[in-house]
Amino acid sequence: MGGDRAGLLWQSVDRLGLEEPNLVDRLHAGVPAYGGGPFSYRDEAIVVGWVVRRPDGGFSLTEITSLTVVRQGKRYEVRFER
Repeated sequence: MGGDRAGLLWQSVDRLGLEEPNLVDRLHAGVPAYGGGPFSYRDEAIVVGWVVRRPDGGFSLTEITSLTVVRQGKRYEVRFER
């Protein structure tokens, strides 16, 4: 991406680290936790932010501007003000 901040669409079925302060608090405030299992959230999500390469060569998503959790057809919007 080399400094170019043009909009790019990237889709992953693998796990991608999210680097966002207070992410869990924001989720708890806007999205009901899923009960009855070992995970609070294990839903499809649409996340808008910047993909960056970590020092170990992997990737993380940072500077998140919005997150949409989709559970059983219902969408929960979590906004991040910058």
